[in-house]
Amino acid sequence: MALSSITSWDGVCCPNGAQSERDTIQTAIDSYLAEEALAALPPDVVPTTSRNEFTAGPGRLDLTVYLRDATTIYFYCFDRAGRITAQHDGPEECP
Repeated sequence: MALSSITSWDGVCCPNGAQSERDTIQTAIDSYLAEEALAALPPDVVPTTSRNEFTAGPGRLDLTVYLRDATTIYFYCFDRAGRITAQHDGPEECP
């Protein structure tokens, strides 16, 4: 699966970088759900505070197989259905 790049070669975020990154994370979550044949994410991986790391660990959604870099510029909240519900510049409480 090819995922879009969210930064240019020099690491400077390109126009619409926030939307591009959000789309990339949403695609990764959707792919995870499909490949694992899940209708919903396990409750323990749904964040209460937005996160920007998608690596293996307790209470984390491991998306390393679907992302070139499992650490993102923006921080994300998502629900059990796998829908991103918020995107932040830093860690914040999830809705």
